[in-house]
Amino acid sequence: MEEFIDNLPAMDLMRSEKMSYIQLIMPVESAHRAISYLGELGLLQFRDLNADKSPFQRTFVNQ
Repeated sequence: MEEFIDNLPAMDLMRSEKMSYIQLIMPVESAHRAISYLGELGLLQFRDLNADKSPFQRTFVNQ
């Protein structure tokens, strides 16, 4: 997959810069505030890694 993305023209997939997958590890107590802040900045794009789970199986579904 990474080879495929590396060979695409710069503006393909509506992105002007190369993107990378990262994993954020943070304490539960500050996770909601930190993720909300990062989302408001608009510099990150989030991917749902729990798409196969029902809303009842998700940790922060009520927030």
